[in-house]
Amino acid sequence: MAVIKPSLTKAWADTSTMVADPGETKTGEGWVYGPHPGLDTPIPGFRNFLQNRNDKYLMHIGERGIASWDFETVYLLGSVVMGSDGVVYQSQGNDNEDNDPFTDDGTNWVEFGQMTVPTYSASKTYPVGAMVIGSDSSAYISQVTNNINNDPTTDDGSNWVAMGGAGGGGVPLRVEEEFLTSGTWTRPADHVGDYVRVILVGGGGGGGGGNYSSGGGGGGEVVIAHVDVSGLTLGSGTAAVVIGAGGGLAIDGSNSTFGAFLTGRGGKKGATGDAGSSLFLGGKSGGGSANLGHYRVYDGSTYGYLTGDGVPGLPNEYGSAGGGGGNGMQSASGHPTTAGVGGESYGPGGEIVSRIVNQRAPGAGGGSWGAGGGNATKSAAANTGGGGFGYTGTGGSGYCRVIWEKI
Repeated sequence: MAVIKPSLTKAWADTSTMVADPGETKTGEGWVYGPHPGLDTPIPGFRNFLQNRNDKYLMHIGERGIASWDFETVYLLGSVVMGSDGVVYQSQGNDNEDNDPFTDDGTNWVEFGQMTVPTYSASKTYPVGAMVIGSDSSAYISQVTNNINNDPTTDDGSNWVAMGGAGGGGVPLRVEEEFLTSGTWTRPADHVGDYVRVILVGGGGGGGGGNYSSGGGGGGEVVIAHVDVSGLTLGSGTAAVVIGAGGGLAIDGSNSTFGAFLTGRGGKKGATGDAGSSLFLGGKSGGGSANLGHYRVYDGSTYGYLTGDGVPGLPNEYGSAGGGGGNGMQSASGHPTTAGVGGESYGPGGEIVSRIVNQRAPGAGGGSWGAGGGNATKSAAANTGGGGFGYTGTGGSGYCRVIWEKI
């Protein structure tokens, strides 16, 4: 008999104030009943927590059709998850833990349906039907058993044939090209379909410079999109790739572009501090709103305690606005001052290891594809799009990755 899917638009106890995590010990032992009924009567808050958690998980699966990846689960060979970019991935081995599929290099995860084909080795013996990638980056299929030391790129067809040729299955393979500096992407002659997936990151904004109270630079925008390149001729059509420069001190980060198709906006510079007792805002993130910060003042006339962490640019399947730079702070002499950490994105915001510097505290850089600069690292690394540390930090340059399928 078919089971009708129940309505899961509401989770049990979703609006209740009596929801309490029973903790690992109680969760492990469950309800313990002694010789007298009711010895261990379930606490309503615990029961609500457990039922709420079950309902939330079912709702999660109902919305996505598949569970999202998380860093705590130990995945098995063949496990399937949804990455933070909205793409479905399949695990390539057992004991696969804390390996983000979105940033993985293919060692632990591949896109679901993609084939992982090994590189040809002259010392390995291949059976009939084995697939390899030759030194020319083409895929080949073995035509004989005990196939050893026969280079597929120079073979006459007796031992290997190229996929798509006689005996080939024409199975699409995933190909990636990274741009760390500006260049040109040429649409390959063997590109399958009309689309490529592009990850594009703008340059990070520089710190405000000037003095210790300057704001951190904003992180560059991260754009993730499927781009229709059908207008580019196979084998010759090109798209110019511009990698935005990271901003120097008190300079905005530059935009990154993929042809006329996409733009990843650069992060803005942090405000430059001066000798006054004030708050100096961190840089606006690329594609985000101005960082007004979450700053607060506790009895400023006595303590002058200020802080202002950067607003995060939370990532999703289409990218991220980048993290806002942390606010720089300055108070009157003798009053402690606390600056803001950078807002997170795919990468973390810059950290403030020691927040008090002679009543002047520079803000940290906002995160982007990678981390923002903090008072330990100062400048964001190249190709991270991270914002620079408020006092002496420059922004990280942008980044581009193009992904497509070929035969």
